[in-house]
Amino acid sequence: MKSIKLFAIVLLLGLSTRLSATTWSTLNTGTQNDYWGIKFLNETTGFAVGSNGKIIKTSNGGNTWINIPSGTSALLFSIDFNNKGTGIIVGDGKMVLRSTNYGDSWYVINLGAGQKIRRVKFVNDNLVFGVGDPGVVYKSTDGGINWTSTATVFTGGIKGLSFMNENDGIVVGLSGSVFKTSNAGMNWNLVNIPVLHTLEQIDFNNESIAIAVGYEGAIYKINNGDWQNIPSITSSWLFGVEFANNNVAIAVGSQGKIIKTTNAGSTWVNTYSGGGSFYDISIVNGNVGYVCGMFGMILKSESITSISNVSNTIPEKFNLGQNYPNPFNPVTNIKFNVRQNENVKIEVFDIRGNLVNILVNTKLNAGEYQVTFDGANLSSGTYIYRMISGDYIETKKMNLIK
Repeated sequence: MKSIKLFAIVLLLGLSTRLSATTWSTLNTGTQNDYWGIKFLNETTGFAVGSNGKIIKTSNGGNTWINIPSGTSALLFSIDFNNKGTGIIVGDGKMVLRSTNYGDSWYVINLGAGQKIRRVKFVNDNLVFGVGDPGVVYKSTDGGINWTSTATVFTGGIKGLSFMNENDGIVVGLSGSVFKTSNAGMNWNLVNIPVLHTLEQIDFNNESIAIAVGYEGAIYKINNGDWQNIPSITSSWLFGVEFANNNVAIAVGSQGKIIKTTNAGSTWVNTYSGGGSFYDISIVNGNVGYVCGMFGMILKSESITSISNVSNTIPEKFNLGQNYPNPFNPVTNIKFNVRQNENVKIEVFDIRGNLVNILVNTKLNAGEYQVTFDGANLSSGTYIYRMISGDYIETKKMNLIK
């Protein structure tokens, strides 16, 4: 009887860890504007843009926000920055705003009268793209000063875009329209795939995998050009998606829905359900995420990839701890120490050496950390986990028993 009770306690603790692995807190923006786009330059400094030309900025991780003059009353849809402090905002009426001082001030780039530009994305410090209505792709090669436009064969709206590298990119839009380029946007070719849904956004990880989301919870996983329709856990209209690392991604949508994948889009779990709609997400350093939406809503999570900062005390050395509990079913925790500010990667392999998950792949400050591994989609057996940080390499075994 005691063993049964102990097992039940362990199971409940594991379930609690699993459900709370990614938690969200509401930030007070002090406004009721709808925010359609959000971008953080680091964990503390970020911007949100939205209705009535609204631009707000935080310099303390969302604790307080200030208004930044935009010079327009147009609805602003999207914002992005390059690595040199140049920012671009796009919006209704072919609106383009540009900043050269990390968003402290903005001025209008006159592209003439037109319809919506819905998304903007820097590919490198000079190459930036925008997409919008009616089926138009905008391109700048000088950081957003001068722009050219290319009309696709589609006359509806294009809503999302992402680039795998400087040459290869995909744009998505209404009625399942998908176009790709392999020459940095000089030409866009229709992709003939069985997509039946309007798609809102697409995002590539650091490899060749992308996730596209859209109408009625539509989720597509793209692997080396192969499009797979993924069974969705929601009927909410999904407006935004972003990878945190090669395996973890967050998607947001209507009915206050925030969902998460830890296997590059193959399966998803719900992490938040509330009122209103969420339109965009920005993830920094692989683990801190900000989501924006209706009625001034901005949410924050510091556990996107389930990495917890246990202590900021500087350890004496790098260390990879033994997972606990072990054996486990299906969730276990792994503690590790980072001696100095360094890139850290923790990977999980099956007994045959096949990579099954990347738990950590980001730069971390010195300190003690914990990461959660969920084996719900794996078979029972022995798994190997390995930590690499600079010259430090450590490998350990763990046992999943279902």
